[in-house]
Formats: sequence, C-alpha cells, structure tokens
Amino acid sequence: MEGNPNLRSDPHSDFVLGLMYEARKFKILITAINVGVFDDLENIGKGDWVSDRTLAHYRSYDVDNTKRFLNTLAAMKVLDRGSSPNASGEDKAYRNTISTRRYLLRAGQNSLIPLLHAEETLIPLYMKNLPYVLKFGSVEQFPRLLWRGGYPQDDAFLTLPDFAVSARLEYNNNPTHNHSKLQPHIQPGAPGTTDLPLGAKTVCNHQSKSMLQLGRELFIAAWDAQQEQCLAALLEAHNLRGFDTIVELGGGSGRLAWKISQAHPHVHVYVFDSPRIMESMDKPFTIGQNVKYLSGDFFCDLLPEADCYIVSHVLREYDDERVDLLLGRIHDHLNHGGTLLIMEKVLNDTKRAPVNTILDDLLAATISKGRERTEYEFAQLLKRNGLDYLQIKRILGVNTFDVLIAKRPCEPLREKPTGGRKN
Repeated sequence: MEGNPNLRSDPHSDFVLGLMYEARKFKILITAINVGVFDDLENIGKGDWVSDRTLAHYRSYDVDNTKRFLNTLAAMKVLDRGSSPNASGEDKAYRNTISTRRYLLRAGQNSLIPLLHAEETLIPLYMKNLPYVLKFGSVEQFPRLLWRGGYPQDDAFLTLPDFAVSARLEYNNNPTHNHSKLQPHIQPGAPGTTDLPLGAKTVCNHQSKSMLQLGRELFIAAWDAQQEQCLAALLEAHNLRGFDTIVELGGGSGRLAWKISQAHPHVHVYVFDSPRIMESMDKPFTIGQNVKYLSGDFFCDLLPEADCYIVSHVLREYDDERVDLLLGRIHDHLNHGGTLLIMEKVLNDTKRAPVNTILDDLLAATISKGRERTEYEFAQLLKRNGLDYLQIKRILGVNTFDVLIAKRPCEPLREKPTGGRKN
C-alpha cells in the first residue's frame, strides 16, 4: 500500500518546499559540472555504462559518497542508471543521458555550461538590484547612490552598475565560441577535480581579471550558448534565400551570420555591432567573403541599406522610446518591401505566460529599462514606425526565442507615422 491518505503534511506547503528543492537540484548540477562528473563518465565509458566504484577509483573519491552523488544525479534524470558487467554486488552503473551528453559536456559544441554558470554567478548579482528598482523605478536611477555608499561595500556588486549599463554593448565578443575557456576556476591540487584544458582561461580566475571583465565574458558565452540550441529553428522560421543583403543588428561574434552564410552562400551578411565589441574581439569570426563586420552605434551611426534586418535579443534591452528610435532607423534603411525579423520570446496577451519569459521580464528590470513584450505591443511599435507586422513563428520548447516577421511596405505610405519616418 502506497500510504495512508490521512497521514499527510499540509499540501499547501508542497509548492513552497518544491521550489526550495528545485533550487537545490540546480546547485547539485553546478557542482557536478564543476568537478567534471559528466566528462569523466564520457571519457571512461565512451557512452557505455560506468560503475560507481570505477568512477570513485578513477578520481580517488570516497566510494560511498560517490554512490550517493551518482544516485542523486540519476534521480534528477541527468544520468541513466542501469547494469554493467563491471558492476557487482551493491555497485550500480551510470551513463550520461542524451541531454547531458549534448549540453553538459565541456567540450560539447552545443554546451549550455556557460549559460548555467551565468545563472549561478550573474543572476544573484542582478537580483541585488531588485529592492532598489522597486524603490527608484529604474536601475539607471540609483547607481550614483550606490557609489556614494548607499549599499554595503560588496566588491562583487560595486562593478555591477557599469556592467549592467554596458552589457548590451559587450555581450557577444567571443568569436571562437571556446566554451572550455569558461569553466569555473579550480584551485591547483584540489582533490578529485577534472583538470581544465591546457592554457584555458577561466572567467573565475580572480587573480588576473576584474569582476567586470569576468561578468562580461560569462555574459558573452552564455549568450552564445543560449542562441546555439535554437539556431536551426531560427533559420527555418523564415526563408532567407530571396534576399541579397542581410544586416544582423547586434550580431556580435557572428554565429547566426555564419549559419546564414553556410545555408545561403549568395547572400551578403553584415554583422553590425558596437565599437567596444569589435575592438575586444581577438579577430573576426572567419566565415567567408560574404560576411562583413561593421562597427557603430545603433542609434547614431549610419546603418547599411538591406533587404532584411535581423534583430535578436536587442529590443528587449530598451524602453519603448528607445525601441521607437531604433525601429525608425531600421525602417529608414530597410529597402521597400524588405523584411524585419525580431527574434525574442513573446509574452501572451495576458502576460501570464510563458513563465520563463515572465521571469526574464523581471530580470530585465534589474539590468536596464528593457522589458519583455506581447505580440500586440510589438505590433503597435512596428505600426507607428511604418512597418507592417505580418505574423509570429513560435519556437517551441524551453528557450528565449520566437520570430516576429514584419515588412516595410512596397509603396510609400500616404501619411508619415509619428516621428517623421521617411517612406
């Protein structure tokens, strides 16, 4: 018998305690990544089963605690648990799940490790802003107060206002996408740890990097990881074959541009981003003659003329006033009949879902004046800047992308929209 239904804790506490245990699962996952459990299982088993005792001996771990650790990871469904000829007695065998093998290995091309480390490292810092945002209304209203001593002297936090203001300008300056650079720092000689690749630079090596630089690099790597899992869907959302020229505004390292150039070699793609990003890149992402890098300010400098503009996770960084300015500039440099693709997750009409996007909306308040928006809100922003909203392509799954499709009319409008956009 499963249990007496009359013997039960207060069911209203289940949800609250559930949140606590979900947070604990994330901390355990981060620890597993940090000590290299998933990489060890892959290296030892080559995709096959590995006994808990074998892993313990391989890493000189305590056998009993290794068994408990792997059993916990299996309960969290990041490991498969089964049997192996090498396992005997009370020993159990484990291997990485498909998701773990694809997204939680350090050397994996699609690794989400940088994004997970950003969640662990940066989000708590941003959340320190929340009480001040609630009081002052905007993150831009209180940095001076903090620098005057209005906040406890937390070294990790004191660099955050600068980082928050500049994040949009600097989030994407890692053209090599070398995720091995972005593993947590492990003290030399620490027992039972997985060594980092030779010469790897880590974002948590506080001896050689400022907190601002650490946060910047981690933010950049997290962005690349976040985009990587959706690139195929983003490219399928709209047929780009008919365009001659595409501008990716805020394209940074050019990962999406690279995919476009592979799929459509005839298309000329311009990656337009801030001088601070371009200057900080070691070298341009080598992707062919049809991809060019342009440096400038979104709001001031001359934008290229193009058949298609792609704006990915840019509008969410700004309030409506700045979005109006940017959309107006895109309108003016988009050819008649040209297409604008906005790649951002969209809230439903009641702003009650998706839950993850609601969480991102609150996070945006702690970083900038940006926000997540509904389909209607996007349509209104586009309309008043002379752009015809066509449709939305939903990207299913846990991600931060949908694709909104808009066009500049083929014929000049009879009445100019607010702001005097040229037709």
